[in-house]
Amino acid sequence: MGSRNTSTIFQAIRYDRKTNSELPLPAKQSHSPKRFAFALSFLVVSPGLLAFEAFNYFSAPPLDAGQKALVAWEGVRAPDFSVTNLDGQAIRLADLKGKRVILNFRATWCVPCLVEIPNFIKLRTEASPTNVFIPGLSTDDEDTLKTFVKRNGVNYSIAQLKNVPSPDQDIVKILV
Repeated sequence: MGSRNTSTIFQAIRYDRKTNSELPLPAKQSHSPKRFAFALSFLVVSPGLLAFEAFNYFSAPPLDAGQKALVAWEGVRAPDFSVTNLDGQAIRLADLKGKRVILNFRATWCVPCLVEIPNFIKLRTEASPTNVFIPGLSTDDEDTLKTFVKRNGVNYSIAQLKNVPSPDQDIVKILV
């Protein structure tokens, strides 16, 4: 087998589709040092900017004083307290050990509290009372709470907050 000039076999050819004729290939452009420096700096700076933006996007905003006070209670065992529900039954937090307890701090005038009621009613209906306990705790007066429970069909325990330990006693209003 004879030797062939491989450079002519793999030579690129451009055609003009309209005239079906060969077109000259564009001349090779030399890469200037400025162009190379720009491309290199772009490749170095871009990942840094992307990392900075990702950090800012996923970072939490700074905490205000109220949020800092709540964070101090994270991981701390809830202090024992006792309340009496609207049926006159005493609820003591220490007696609920081993159960899943959802302390629902609420107010009758709180719109988000009203929105979540159907979910708590459904949970109370579907979950075993021996496994999940939902005390709804409010600072509203007893008559208002009884009317509220009747009007909204609440099927879980509601109690008025009186003389409970911190941080629960520090609840002055529920922000919406």
